[in-house]
Amino acid sequence: MNAGTDVLRGWADTAGTVPDECLDRLAEQGRIAYSQTIFTTHSDVAWQNYYAGQQELTAQSLRNAVDASTEGQGNQGRFELLKEISSSATENGTFLKFDAIYRPAPGAPADPSDWAGLAKPTRWYVELVPFDGFFIINYIEQNPATGY
Repeated sequence: MNAGTDVLRGWADTAGTVPDECLDRLAEQGRIAYSQTIFTTHSDVAWQNYYAGQQELTAQSLRNAVDASTEGQGNQGRFELLKEISSSATENGTFLKFDAIYRPAPGAPADPSDWAGLAKPTRWYVELVPFDGFFIINYIEQNPATGY
């Protein structure tokens, strides 16, 4: 989510302002790298929604990095675990269900629409599967969480 923001701060310090179009294209390239190299690539709607949300988070984080370089801010946003709902593990994988919320950096836009809806309680369902000595995400789904 915060990938590239340190580099961008240095870029913004030496080059002045960075056009929004550049930030959006950088976030789009991050989405492509994220979906094709870090996780298994899936074409179903849940995965595409997740990748789109990550692209929005990246774009907004990059905008905050530019603002931080000009306004002296340096704080990043973070995810906060609200509640673990359930978890189980077998030799075929680990399954997690939890509620989390994205807390934008101080001074960042607080409107949930600026953070792909993640700045409000979100229910996550994640399946991790073993691969070559590691766990990789095989499935992810996000829905609004209730009761907060």
